[in-house]
Amino acid sequence: MSPRRIPFAGVRKAISQRLRPGFHEALPVALMVEYSADKLLEHRRMLGNRVSFTAYGVKA
Repeated sequence: MSPRRIPFAGVRKAISQRLRPGFHEALPVALMVEYSADKLLEHRRMLGNRVSFTAYGVKA
């Protein structure tokens, strides 16, 4: 099976042109933080583990 060519025009081209500057100008940054999650785990258990950790992060 040979690779198919997809024309680089129209919407694809517009999306690429708008995303490219941010990709080349923005610095990739990663942030790592350690914290005690004892109270968070306790609260989650109290709710029956129905709430995701992501939901807690979004709420914060």
